[in-house]
Amino acid sequence: MYDESNVYALQPFGALGQEAADLRASVDQDGRVTQALTQWSDCMAGRGYRDLTAFFDAENLIYEAVNAFMQQHTEINWGGSPSSRRSRPRCPARWPS
Repeated sequence: MYDESNVYALQPFGALGQEAADLRASVDQDGRVTQALTQWSDCMAGRGYRDLTAFFDAENLIYEAVNAFMQQHTEINWGGSPSSRRSRPRCPARWPS
């Protein structure tokens, strides 16, 4: 049976993975980090980004913007002739401002 509590033991560098996870947990609980994150979140909210409460939220916002842009400006062509694959829209040379 799979034991999630010891997932790192199954990986080649299991001990290193566990140490990295422990370090991350320690950093997340450090009062200096939580204070800096609160200050950063307040700063971002003051600039109109009220939903950014963690650094990963900012990263996800960028991914969502890139994905929306790619969906709007590209088309996946899984078949057809080579000429139809060449005729798909290209991304503009510059990002819209």
